Amino acid sequence: MPVRRVGRITSRGAFSELRRSRCRGASGPVQVSFVPAHQDTVGVFPQVAYAIGRHCGSAVTRNRLRRRAREVVRAEAPSLARGRYLVRLAPGASGLAAGPFRSAVSTALRRAGRTGGCP
Repeated sequence: MPVRRVGRITSRGAFSELRRSRCRGASGPVQVSFVPAHQDTVGVFPQVAYAIGRHCGSAVTRNRLRRRAREVVRAEAPSLARGRYLVRLAPGASGLAAGPFRSAVSTALRRAGRTGGCP
């Protein structure tokens, strides 16, 4: 089975849509917002953006967290719902070991991607 690619979010409109979205999921220091994609929309889905504030640590720490989160999203991509995701990491994420970090990100992604509670 070919690896499913993960797209990037680059438009300001997509970010504001994610900010207004009520489709959210959280697990520990990880919060995820989700906006489902319309069936007519073309592109690489899922599309993911990452928000890691300065309270998480230095630039080196934030980049390390982003790389770790990207790896989890790549692994989870085949099972994710079609749409856009915004992954937010709180300061506690930098203290998590590999296993709990992977579990927190994947759980938050699954909770946000459930389409039952989303408009």
